[in-house]
Amino acid sequence: MKTKQEGGAFKYSSVKVHKFSYLEKLRTCEWQEDRELVAVAMALISGVVIYFALPFEPSLSLTIILAVPFIGILLRFGASNRLLQEGAILALALIIGLAAATFHASRVTAPILPDSERFYVLEGTVDLFEVNDEGGKRLIISGPVIDKLDVDKTPKRLSMMVRTDVPDDLAVGERVALSAMLAAPSGPVYPGGFNFARKAWFDQIGGMGFATSAVVPVGEGAESADIGFWEARRPIIRAHVSDHVSNPAAKGLATALLSGDRSLIPDDVARAMRDAGLAHVLAISGLHMGLVTATIFFMIEACLALFPSIALRVAPAKLAAVVAWCGALAYLFLSGGAVSTVRAFIMVSVALVAVLIDRKAFSLRSVAIAAIFIVLVQPNAVISVGFQMSFAAVAALVVVYNRYGLTLIYGKAIKKEGGLKWFHKLGGVMIASIITTLVAELAIAPFALYHFQNIVLYGVLANMIVIPIISFCVMPLLLLSLILMPFGLDWMILPLVEIGLNIVVDTALWVSALPGATGHIPAMEPKFLIVAMVGFLSWVIIRSWQGVATMAVAASLMLLFAGLQQPPKGYISKAGNVFALTQSNTNLAFNTARHSYAKENWQRASGEKPISKGRMPLLEKSCDSVSCLYVDDAGLTIAQAKTYAALMQDCGRVDIIIAPELTGTACKGSTLVVDWRVLADGPLAIVQSETGVVTLLKTKEKGRVRPWLSD
Repeated sequence: MKTKQEGGAFKYSSVKVHKFSYLEKLRTCEWQEDRELVAVAMALISGVVIYFALPFEPSLSLTIILAVPFIGILLRFGASNRLLQEGAILALALIIGLAAATFHASRVTAPILPDSERFYVLEGTVDLFEVNDEGGKRLIISGPVIDKLDVDKTPKRLSMMVRTDVPDDLAVGERVALSAMLAAPSGPVYPGGFNFARKAWFDQIGGMGFATSAVVPVGEGAESADIGFWEARRPIIRAHVSDHVSNPAAKGLATALLSGDRSLIPDDVARAMRDAGLAHVLAISGLHMGLVTATIFFMIEACLALFPSIALRVAPAKLAAVVAWCGALAYLFLSGGAVSTVRAFIMVSVALVAVLIDRKAFSLRSVAIAAIFIVLVQPNAVISVGFQMSFAAVAALVVVYNRYGLTLIYGKAIKKEGGLKWFHKLGGVMIASIITTLVAELAIAPFALYHFQNIVLYGVLANMIVIPIISFCVMPLLLLSLILMPFGLDWMILPLVEIGLNIVVDTALWVSALPGATGHIPAMEPKFLIVAMVGFLSWVIIRSWQGVATMAVAASLMLLFAGLQQPPKGYISKAGNVFALTQSNTNLAFNTARHSYAKENWQRASGEKPISKGRMPLLEKSCDSVSCLYVDDAGLTIAQAKTYAALMQDCGRVDIIIAPELTGTACKGSTLVVDWRVLADGPLAIVQSETGVVTLLKTKEKGRVRPWLSD
């Protein structure tokens, strides 16, 4: 502050700045706005969660009527009572989330085939055709015409595995003819498991199965003209990568990073990436979108700086932001627009708009805006693991870096006179990489435990090696190869990409093979996830010690739930032909040795590391011409009865009788009979109490009526 003294000269006097300066107040105000927007987003998400938790399908008109009282509260008391205003806004947001989910479910309504598998002859337009690294083919057909099936009973889309002949040049949009064995999409493979039928409903897939004849092109489909510019580019990109990248694993990763197609990634590599904590590299999300956008942004800004005449007339950063946004939009279309990609694009868009209007680029506001957009457009994404893990990781990173910023990374080094030395910067980058990995891993850990029953223990190590390679080598070179591809010059770049991706693959294989690379727990009940969400959101929204304390309490409860959770004694498949029992070593043993997807999921739900390939451990058994008896090492017995006489003979002598084709009402006493009526409720879980009493847990809840549940 200047004060005038004798002689007209000025001197400066120090002024003590109060702790709550204007800047601090502005930051507090911004944080308050962010918190309110996050609360609205969470209310919307809560409405969607309520929709999926209801045992019946809610009425859209009734849902809208529920909003009327809260609108009245806003109009009458909103301006004078802030508490009522905030409560009414949150209630309205919850109702809007419920209404959005209800409307979306009704909008995608489409016919579903019967539960029983049947033979169909059909034509349809290729919606998706992918081949994995082992030669397995998956085909999705839209607009099918099925022989001897009415139009009003024909699904909009069908999904099937193809082991028959398929033309090498089969393309999206072609009309094809084939025969197939199809049925309604199946539900969970065990009670409380992932509901495939629900996902298929929102994807409008009304039938699933396998082709029984060759796939024969019969002409161009009516929809082929609508496949779009970007859809047509993906096969071209895939062909270019195949031509110039020789390693199958690197080829699959490059294709996935460029176009979102992960079908070429070998199963063992994909599994190693997950076990090493590198699964986020496979899914195009904030990392990839951020790297693409940042590369374009800084390239344009650097180019503009070379031309002072332009740089002096146009703000380079703002022009670069516009070009970078166009690049991000192109990458979104090219990658297929998965939930994590859309979230990343919205956040990047908000950040670039912030650059244009000179505001802070990344904040909880941008996370909340992205969540609100996705909830309103695609509400069913809320219950997907991709949505939950993606937003949890990003929200945690935004909170950590917004609260602690450079001080967290550089510590006292930032205050050194003369600025940061190069080694301080390098150390800061390494520390930032470690902090980013730790924060992201901790944020997604509850979701990984709930959905996949495992947690990665060496993710920090793997990410410290891989993320710099992806960030400074692979993604910039892939972007350059994409630019050079139309000119046929990508052959100069893709071999360099392969070198970087080979290091990524080798790191994943090495880290995943380390002792104790992953930890496993039994499948948890929904209360585990609810407690995790409450604790996490308390930490995000409440900046004081109360938020940290709430999160600590939630973490303690989660550990308690995990410690007390006991897996079922065993499982029985929907058809009744496959079952398993837990042995004394806590691992499952099966009645058949052949590997299957259901068996792998049962192992995961039981808290053991699943066997992805090879023979499964077998139960001890003895068979005659009409029945087989299976015994676990604790003495629990299961009999498979082929005839009614065998069923009655085993009645009262064994714990469970499985007879899918019989009716077991005549068998009384302690023996549980699993006949066709019991199996109509889907797969079963076998539960044994501490006193040895055996009960069955059904997949289909009595009285629960939802559109994706078969009658």
